[in-house]
Amino acid sequence: MRGISDPRTWTTQDWLSDIVPHLVYGATVSSVLRQQDAATDHRTTRSAERSSTVRSAVIGVASGLRSSTGVAAALLSRTSGSAHRTRLIGATVVVGGEVVADKSPNIPSRLSPPALTGRLAAGGVGAAALARRDRTDTASALVIGAVGALAGSYGGARWRQWAGRRIADWQAAVAEDAVAFAMAAAALRVAASS
Repeated sequence: MRGISDPRTWTTQDWLSDIVPHLVYGATVSSVLRQQDAATDHRTTRSAERSSTVRSAVIGVASGLRSSTGVAAALLSRTSGSAHRTRLIGATVVVGGEVVADKSPNIPSRLSPPALTGRLAAGGVGAAALARRDRTDTASALVIGAVGALAGSYGGARWRQWAGRRIADWQAAVAEDAVAFAMAAAALRVAASS
């Protein structure tokens, strides 16, 4: 045997343990190459790329806590115009719906394959939308946002387990809401000022 396993027999955790290091490697290589290219550019370009990387990670982690924050970031990242109010209402409905649903004991774990996939997608799409708005690298932002969402999903699940033994679950959920919304607001504010 060559020590090669059959991917058809892999569990979700096996896939994640294989995919995540590859995504991190790709994001790292892309970031290094961007920094090399940026060495010939102006300081403002390098600063924008660095803030885009941080912003992508922040919105990714926020999406791991509340997947709707990534969707809201994608909706609200576009420049204001006649449709801005509609996007704002849509973002509010999506976020509000998740906040209410999250308090229900019947909601499946955020780490179940469909829920986790949705969080990764929301983190990546939200980060890419913010990067597109700021004219920075959307591919790297998408990867960083998805990896951040993975970290936020597992971190949020651990928080709820730990806090659930000390305080009421709804109180732990509200604290998690506050952190997710603060992170999303920070990502959007940086995007607007960069």
